[in-house]
Amino acid sequence: MKTKHDRVPLFTGERSGPSDTTVFRWLAAIGTIVTPAWVAFFAHYEFGLSRQEIRTPALAGAAIIGLLMATEIVVETLRKPDSNESRDRSQVE
Repeated sequence: MKTKHDRVPLFTGERSGPSDTTVFRWLAAIGTIVTPAWVAFFAHYEFGLSRQEIRTPALAGAAIIGLLMATEIVVETLRKPDSNESRDRSQVE
């Protein structure tokens, strides 16, 4: 009797698990959360900066990074793919 956790054997050449892009995106997401938290903790407890002194530049930096990412996404969406069909394929002798 099969339970819901039984796995079907994979055919040759198939991969199990997430794709490389998915893993990269998860690592990037974790990095964007952990890095600012660590920097804020370090600045507050090691350098004695107040939370407000840390928050204001962090919000400005987050806004700049967000704008850069949005610009990249818009440019990538609007970019036309190269078409090999429109190129002249005559051979030069």
